[in-house]
Amino acid sequence: MKLYGFYGVSWGFPGTPAQQIARQRLDLTAAADAGCSLAHLSHLGNVKATRQLLDLAWSRGMSVILEDLGPDDVRTLASHPALLAHSVADDANARPLASVQAMCSAETLTPRYLSHGPTLDDSQAELYPLAEIIGVQSYVYPNEQLLASYRVWTQARSNADAAEVRVFGNSQLRSIGWGAPTAEQIRAQVWVAAATGLDGLLGYAQLDKNGTIGTGQSKAFTQACAEVNALTSGRAQVALSPDSLTLTANWRAGVSVQVDLSEKAHVLNIKRR
Repeated sequence: MKLYGFYGVSWGFPGTPAQQIARQRLDLTAAADAGCSLAHLSHLGNVKATRQLLDLAWSRGMSVILEDLGPDDVRTLASHPALLAHSVADDANARPLASVQAMCSAETLTPRYLSHGPTLDDSQAELYPLAEIIGVQSYVYPNEQLLASYRVWTQARSNADAAEVRVFGNSQLRSIGWGAPTAEQIRAQVWVAAATGLDGLLGYAQLDKNGTIGTGQSKAFTQACAEVNALTSGRAQVALSPDSLTLTANWRAGVSVQVDLSEKAHVLNIKRR
């Protein structure tokens, strides 16, 4: 899981477009300083500013997924080496399938990135052939068990393999209406993302007046991702306890992790051979 970073929502930051652009640049710099290799950002209607943002990302070794690109913007920015994908649709599960199919078919820039929020009962496998990278949202805290993330992302990995596409997780860093996760819960969710074999991970960080970077949650996320990348490589062999609330994942390099998948999720232990 070498690609990780923040899913920034620029329209959440109050201010003028110039202020929003400046905030994006500050946050991208902070993300790079924290070791991130990936960012999901908005094109705010200023091609020159977006190109400068991509230049900054490239100089720091980061890849960018961009949303809100019009046809002319795509033609202008498509060849930039930092541009990993165009974010065609967010919350694709909330749109009619025919509408999502039309959006993806009309898109001239590839890879395409498509984000959706599946449920335990519906993995929305029909979306996977529509784009080259699928983002899978799992915002479980504080009302659900982390087991839900494990199940959603395990099925997502299977769907992606069947469609021969990449799959990124969208994990929770901020309150989604009921309270923010703790540092331990964030760390546990990052390890679950690694154990389920995701190709990348974006921490959902609403871009508000406080910015996206510098909070305890953001620091916990980048530290956990760095820990995972330092200790693991490739896919893991995984098993659940009889009550399904303890995950054990083993990597070929000799690293084993156990994660509590309850509402009070945390990493139980990490062993190195």
